[in-house]
Amino acid sequence: MLMLFVIGLELDPQRLWKLRASVFGGGALQMVVCGGLIGLFCMFLACVAGGGTDWHDAGAFVHGYRHAGNE
Repeated sequence: MLMLFVIGLELDPQRLWKLRASVFGGGALQMVVCGGLIGLFCMFLACVAGGGTDWHDAGAFVHGYRHAGNE
């Protein structure tokens, strides 16, 4: 946090305005790419780990869990 504060003190608004395309565009692109890769990894992991189950099994589990007195 202190490092971000120090960087903020040393950064001129004019310099930030000149670098706005690379700073904000690159940051947005990085977030989209990383989010997509993490999403694909999670989908792959869900297919591998939960490949033998379907929604009916999950519904039966929840139904049994609730009727056992657990909320």
